[in-house]
Amino acid sequence: MSATSPAVWDAAVDAGRAHPVRHLQWYVDKGLFWVPVLTATFLSKFGVPPLAPSGISIAIPAILAILGIGLVFHRMVVEPRAAAAYMFVMGSLFAMQSVADSRYSMLSLVLLVMLHLPYAFRMAHPPSYVRVIRAIQAVGLVVAVLGFLQYTLQFVLGPKLVFPLENFFPQSFIVGSFNQQAVVSYGASTYRANGMVMVEPSVFSQLMALSILIELLTRRRLWYIALAAVSMLMSYSGTGLLLLTASLVVLAVQRGKIALLSALFGAGCVLVGLGAVFKELPYLGIFAHRLGEFASPTSSGFARFVGGYYMFDEFLWPDPVRTLVGFGAGTFKFYMNAATYPVSEMAIFKVIFEFGLLGALLYFGLLAYCFGRSRAPLVLRVSLVICLILSGNLFPFAHALAFVLLVWIDPGHRHGMSTRFV
Repeated sequence: MSATSPAVWDAAVDAGRAHPVRHLQWYVDKGLFWVPVLTATFLSKFGVPPLAPSGISIAIPAILAILGIGLVFHRMVVEPRAAAAYMFVMGSLFAMQSVADSRYSMLSLVLLVMLHLPYAFRMAHPPSYVRVIRAIQAVGLVVAVLGFLQYTLQFVLGPKLVFPLENFFPQSFIVGSFNQQAVVSYGASTYRANGMVMVEPSVFSQLMALSILIELLTRRRLWYIALAAVSMLMSYSGTGLLLLTASLVVLAVQRGKIALLSALFGAGCVLVGLGAVFKELPYLGIFAHRLGEFASPTSSGFARFVGGYYMFDEFLWPDPVRTLVGFGAGTFKFYMNAATYPVSEMAIFKVIFEFGLLGALLYFGLLAYCFGRSRAPLVLRVSLVICLILSGNLFPFAHALAFVLLVWIDPGHRHGMSTRFV
């Protein structure tokens, strides 16, 4: 199914205004795009008590609600093959709970099922993909400006005023389990930017990386790329840099740009060298310290990327049954707290631990199918996969963006994006 052209979309809007039902359908179509995007960005910190403090944001019920409304008004339709794959995988994961650890959580399993349900549907009358991309770029621009102002104004106004949601909003409505107001290093008085609206600096940096990548695939405005890059650096988070670097490598390999690969490798070596030589300088010193986090069990980098392997050695691999089918949904957090080394809820660690190698194969196979059938540029699909792995499989940020960029709205063959990098 090809995407609707801008001219046809505008004509449909004008026709809809003259017909109440069609006018309502037009608003539903708008909601099917904006609800996932806004709840993944500007509303990402908000939740409903008592679920918000446990880390469950408003995004999940809001996306399910607009999906239901879309089905009622025939603006969403079932994608048969994706729906069949979804039911098979979720049914299999449900069946595995019959041999799960006694600590498994039915709520966690239901959350998994609900969050991934939208992958089985698509929009019946999608808007122009160019409009979708430009709307995403506009959101990224606003958040980039907020992050830049937040970081710079903290030295003038103080951190309390530039983190308004953390300090002035009722905390029962703020999503917990995230490091929302984080300092740049232990004992420092300077805070890392989170864009004011993103749940933590690492997610803010990932949004900036995605914004840069989309800009490189479309209009390539240097001022936009520079602003997003500076804002990403103000987050002091390596996940955005990792996401952007990996995506650029994919883009370079896809287009056979050996010079770009060499430039990326050279830039990486220069940054590492500068960090080692000038590690006493405030900014470079912090990043130099972060490069060594993978070997430090007390660091967030170790917990995010390394600790899971030690957790597998400690609990998973010694038991062949658990290796195959896992400990059960929601058990990761209990064993994470009991592990010898610190570990974070990275998607790959959490899925393998809770559903075993068999369940992980099914789960990531479902995502590979849903992402793979999209006709969006390969590098965009890869970047969202990386983003999902870095954020966690039950965190709605990457899923919400995937719904509107890959799954619900088919870009068609003329998606207005380039896979060339110049």
